[in-house]
Amino acid sequence: KASAGLNIRYPVTCKGEDVLKRLKVSAGDQNIQVALESDSKPLYIPEDHPLIQKLLAAYEKVTGEKGELRSMGGGTYARKLQNRGVAFGGTGYNAHKADEYVIIDELMEHAQICTQAIYELVI
Repeated sequence: KASAGLNIRYPVTCKGEDVLKRLKVSAGDQNIQVALESDSKPLYIPEDHPLIQKLLAAYEKVTGEKGELRSMGGGTYARKLQNRGVAFGGTGYNAHKADEYVIIDELMEHAQICTQAIYELVI
């Protein structure tokens, strides 16, 4: 007997139950059983949402550069906000690995961006 755990990050354009159905069919062809332990639905806030626009404005005001939106499949603190927030900013190298570090000048700029973001959100 053997078991394996899968962590499937599916896009907001899919439904978890549809992904599970397809997995069960494929696994069933090989006589493998599939059991769902949990489903954390993907988070999504559209680019034109006021929150996103204010965060972009903060970045652009501090850096003088055009902001670039990025998405990721990881679970962050944004999940606790229940689709009312996003993971924002961040700096550092070797994230979650040995010898993770940050460059102080980049950290200080990030602090300025976060301060500007707070201002943008309250005005």
